[in-house]
Amino acid sequence: MMKRPAGACLLGLGLVLLSQAHALTPAERPYPGGYTQSSVDTQSQLMLLDDNTFCFRFMGGALDMMVAGRWKALPGKDAGVQIQEVRLPQKTNFPAFSKPTEGKDVVFDFHGYTLGEANAPVFGVSTTAEPPRTLRPLFGDDNHSWAESYKLPPMERAAARYFYIGHVEMDARGKPLQLRVTQYQLPTAQGGAGMVRIGFNTQQARPPLNLVAKIQDGQLKVDGQRFGSRDALPKALVDEIRNVCVSPVLLPGKPRVRSADPDDEDEPHDGPPPMEPVKNLVLPLTAVQGDPYFHPKAL
Repeated sequence: MMKRPAGACLLGLGLVLLSQAHALTPAERPYPGGYTQSSVDTQSQLMLLDDNTFCFRFMGGALDMMVAGRWKALPGKDAGVQIQEVRLPQKTNFPAFSKPTEGKDVVFDFHGYTLGEANAPVFGVSTTAEPPRTLRPLFGDDNHSWAESYKLPPMERAAARYFYIGHVEMDARGKPLQLRVTQYQLPTAQGGAGMVRIGFNTQQARPPLNLVAKIQDGQLKVDGQRFGSRDALPKALVDEIRNVCVSPVLLPGKPRVRSADPDDEDEPHDGPPPMEPVKNLVLPLTAVQGDPYFHPKAL
C-alpha cells in the first residue's frame, strides 16, 4: 500500500486515464501490484500498474523521492521486466523561488538539505547581465552535516539584480571539469523580491532509474536483490498513484483532479511558482575564488 510519511505533500485523489494503453502480454500479467521493502530507517515502494506505467517511492531521513515511468517484459522466457524512469525536461537543477517584501534589500536563503547534495555549489551576484568574474563556494570542504536554511545578510537589490547558482561538473573519470551555472534576474514587479529561496533538485541530478525485475518464488527481485511480495492495489489507490505520481510525468498537459475536501492537507493551496532562469552558463573552474559563504565554525 502507498503509505504517506508525516509531512509529505501528496495531491488529492483523482483519475487520469492514460491514452494508448495496451493489453498486458502473458509474461507481464503476474507483475501489476504493489511491492514494499522496509528497514528501520527507510521504505521503498514500487507500484506496477496494468497499463505498463509505474511509480517508485523512496522515503528515508530527509529524502522523499517519487519517480514514474514505464515497464515492459524483456524478450526471452522468464527474462523478467525492465523498469525505466521517464523525466520531464528541466531548465535548471537549481530552482529558485522569490517572495516580494517591502524595502530595498533582498535576502538569499539556501536550502541546505538539498544543496548539500550538490557538488561544490557556488554563488554570486552582479548589477548587470554580465556574469561576475568570480563565484564563491557556498560551503567549505569540511561541511559534513547540514541545516535546513542558510541565509546571507541582506543586500541591496540594486547590487544583486542578477544572481548565479551552480556547481562543479565532473568528467567520466570523476575529475572536476567545469562550472555549470544558472543565471537568474530578480523580479521587479510588485516591489521586487525581498526573499529568494534556492535549492537543488537532487532527483534530477541523479542517474535515471533503469532496473530489471523478476518474480521468483513469490518474491520480486530487483537487479537481483529481494524487494518484496506482491500486494493487490485497490482501485482508489491505483487512481491516486496515476494522478499523483504517473500522470504529472507522462501526461504533463492533463489537469489533475483535485480533492473535494478544502481542508485536505495534501492539497497545495498556495506557494509561488519557481523563477524562470535567464540562461545556463558554463564557466571555468578558475572562476571559483574566495572563502565559503558558510563555514561550520561560523554557524
